[in-house]
Amino acid sequence: PNAAKIFVNWYLSKDFQQQYADAYETNSRRADTKPGDPDPNHALRGGVTYECRSNEAAIRKLQALQERIKSWGVLG
Repeated sequence: PNAAKIFVNWYLSKDFQQQYADAYETNSRRADTKPGDPDPNHALRGGVTYECRSNEAAIRKLQALQERIKSWGVLG
């Protein structure tokens, strides 16, 4: 669990998310990073609620993973 916590903290850090966005020309979900996607229309906008359009099974798996990560003390 400690190694997982260190990894998740590093992966979600501003510096790593910015490097990843720049390298892969994608956007981070972090509001404090610049968009890496050259098309500004692909950037998320503050104050907008976005829906998850995955299938129900994928949503349940994602929610279970989020709960597991919370149990590591990484996310609030």
